[in-house]
Amino acid sequence: MKAKTIQSLRDRGLISTNEAGDEVLTISMQSKRSLAGKSYNQRKSELAQWEHSVRAGVERYEGRLLPGTLSVAAQTVEASVPVKVLENGGLEEELGDVEFRIVEVRDATQ
Repeated sequence: MKAKTIQSLRDRGLISTNEAGDEVLTISMQSKRSLAGKSYNQRKSELAQWEHSVRAGVERYEGRLLPGTLSVAAQTVEASVPVKVLENGGLEEELGDVEFRIVEVRDATQ
């Protein structure tokens, strides 16, 4: 992620600080595996295994998966990841076949 993008995220209030004082960003990670034609239980089982491997990768980079965010339908899980990791791109390389997106919470009532 480029420095200009990170500064824009800071300006928009999307970067926060974790307990250790590191800047973190909440991201959504989507598995690019094709699970077409599999039953719900098969997809759920495969995604639980994928979540376990993603968790290990994220934790190696001092991030953490957010509890209860695994979506079988969307094939996604959310994580809080240090900005310094996103600047270097190491996590993306390690996890491979995963698409990253920034999570932006919006109040639909405003």
